Amino acid sequence: MNDPTNTKCIVVADDESGTRTLLAKVLRRQGYEVLEASDGEEALSLAISRPVDLLLCDLQMPRMRGEELGRWVDQLDADVQVVLMTAYPSYEAAVAAVRCHAADFLEKPFRSLELVVESVARALRRREANVARRARASTVDQRDRIDELKRRYVGGVAQDVRTPLGMVRSLASMLERGEAGPLTAAQRSTLGHLRDEAETLAHEVDKLTSIARLESGDFQPRLEAVPVAEILAQTARAMHARAEARGVHLRIEAPAADVAVMADARDAPMALLALAENAVKFTGDGGSVLVRAALTRHGVRFDVVDTGIGIDPADQSRIFDLFEQVENPLTRRSRGCGVGLAVAAKIADAHGTRILLASEPGEGSMFSFVLPRAAEFATEACATLGVAGAGSRSDRA
Repeated sequence: MNDPTNTKCIVVADDESGTRTLLAKVLRRQGYEVLEASDGEEALSLAISRPVDLLLCDLQMPRMRGEELGRWVDQLDADVQVVLMTAYPSYEAAVAAVRCHAADFLEKPFRSLELVVESVARALRRREANVARRARASTVDQRDRIDELKRRYVGGVAQDVRTPLGMVRSLASMLERGEAGPLTAAQRSTLGHLRDEAETLAHEVDKLTSIARLESGDFQPRLEAVPVAEILAQTARAMHARAEARGVHLRIEAPAADVAVMADARDAPMALLALAENAVKFTGDGGSVLVRAALTRHGVRFDVVDTGIGIDPADQSRIFDLFEQVENPLTRRSRGCGVGLAVAAKIADAHGTRILLASEPGEGSMFSFVLPRAAEFATEACATLGVAGAGSRSDRA
């Protein structure tokens, strides 16, 4: 039995009452709702008055031919399928079927009524596929529009917040230095907390503005030779105090050789810092975080390894999405809006690489990405241009 809530409606239009009645009877046995029309205009009135899924109509009918009916119905609802029938097949009849976007073209008398049933079923499957495809496209388009509006809104808010936040930071520092008069110990402590909170908020705002910049259509990293030691040093300077405040031991390991990578001097350190921040955030008191760089055959691999809570395999595919945070006790205690890993992933993508993740719940995590050595990058570029070249200064040391 067909689901009555999903019963397809078919209009059978033919000026030959015997053929029309027979087809209606056969299709009703298949569970379809069938309406009968003796000419094209009557069929069109039925299609206008109620939802119709398919028209099975004769090509040569009085008052309106089948192909004309098909063109009218196509304008009303392009998803309505049309199956044409004719007792006079010809090249002109086939062209007429194509012009009205007919799903099939049947010759009368029918060799078998099963052929008609199969043609109708095939056309209805085509209708369902078209509807589903357009629904998916509409959903994707709507999601893209929402994401674009979200990015613009977030970027605009971040820019608006940056200026007053900078004033708060400057004022807090000025007051803390006693420039507006002497402070009590309690006042100095309160201003210290205010300054720290403003710094934290400013860092989150920087990440939001970075997302807007990285997702702009014309963004390209400005590649130059960046010393690996400097990238690691920036992470160390930014993270040591935060790690210590959370009771996390932070270690930095640099390669023995003085080496540089070909990267954006602003964004490459930002990506590593975002990974380190995430590691410290989700590593409990007494845990450790290792930030290291190691030479590989393909360049320099940056690793951030922690002894934290780990990430369930089911969540690993979505943690790099913007504003995505895995629900757990540390997430609820940790501040942030799920932007850091998205920033890191977008920076890696802009550099032609990607972030790899190895993690098990309760076993910690390791995030890794590889950047090309500056010397190898220059050598490949020179080979492409057909000229001799030398590595960067730091690679020659």
